[in-house]
Amino acid sequence: MMKEALRYLSIILGAISVVSFTQRFFDIGLFETVEVLVEYYRNIAHIVFAVPFDTLGIKIPASLIDLWTLSFVGASAYVAVPNIEDSRFFRVRPNLANYKYWKVAFLFVMGMSGLGIAVLISSLYPNTYVDGFHEEPLDLMKEAAKKVFYILGAAVIFFVLNAFAPSA
Repeated sequence: MMKEALRYLSIILGAISVVSFTQRFFDIGLFETVEVLVEYYRNIAHIVFAVPFDTLGIKIPASLIDLWTLSFVGASAYVAVPNIEDSRFFRVRPNLANYKYWKVAFLFVMGMSGLGIAVLISSLYPNTYVDGFHEEPLDLMKEAAKKVFYILGAAVIFFVLNAFAPSA
């Protein structure tokens, strides 16, 4: 039950961060209710990502906060895949998966470094789904890609509904 709730929450968070990033980049108008929701997301993301840097006197651009959020969503999609410890990365470095909270550490490193975005981008790459091009099947990546497609689908549906919303 908790696993399903976290899955849906990460999809919603990912969709909102895609919407926020797209809205900032293309300056798309939002209808009032969703604008409040996106602003609430931006405030929370600012607290999580920018406030630690603000205390050091470093100003973080708003688009980087959205990208970090997307990186964490991609990293969580990858870390949440069943049997992730069977991936090539962990077969080469088997000691990394022996720690009690290794998934949390792996999620943090992938998210903060931006490697989670690689999961998002590789899920859009068509060769990910053709096993004949790879030494071994990419089943783990395909499982992570499902969540990415749900996120992108939710963002597309949002923008379609936003286009038909009454303007202020």
